[in-house]
Amino acid sequence: MSRRQQTIIQAPEPPAIIPKALSFEDAAEAISVGRSTVYEMVDAGVLGCVQISERKRVIPVVELERYLAANLKYAPPKAS
Repeated sequence: MSRRQQTIIQAPEPPAIIPKALSFEDAAEAISVGRSTVYEMVDAGVLGCVQISERKRVIPVVELERYLAANLKYAPPKAS
């Protein structure tokens, strides 16, 4: 009896779904601030949000990207 080596082929994992909007809590984590800071930023007009229902709002990812790009600061190079 000969033994045949079996080749097991695994299907590739599907790509991760990238959300288009985040909860206030997830948005806060994404930009390293507190959730209350995100609420303050929305109330001040610094970040836009989308009203999903009477009690639910979300922050579009493009709003977070816009905010980060507008507030991008480079650290000066360290002297050697």
